Amino acid sequence: MGLAVPPENDENTDGDGLGSFAVDLAAQQAAARAAAGVADTEEEQERAAAFMQRALAESARMTAACNKDQRKIERNRAAMGGALEPAIAEHAAEVLSPEHAALVAAARAAQQE
Repeated sequence: MGLAVPPENDENTDGDGLGSFAVDLAAQQAAARAAAGVADTEEEQERAAAFMQRALAESARMTAACNKDQRKIERNRAAMGGALEPAIAEHAAEVLSPEHAALVAAARAAQQE
């Protein structure tokens, strides 16, 4: 079986694409095992289901935390107006290598599109 790659976005996962990807991947692996004649015991199935539930819950928690942080950043930018951008640029010039500064600038430009 080839290497599966998670989607960029998925309407069921608030944009992280990992929820249904993980479920689909687990189903594909179970089907491949069944086709190969390898049967999971009930204990293995329960352990896999419990792991998947913990992984999905953690993914949802991390997504919620990222969304909360993004909202906080947006509120701070709105409150500070244009005063925040020069401070960010000054800080980046002091701490980032030119290569990293270029990557950050490109990411920020993509965000603002």
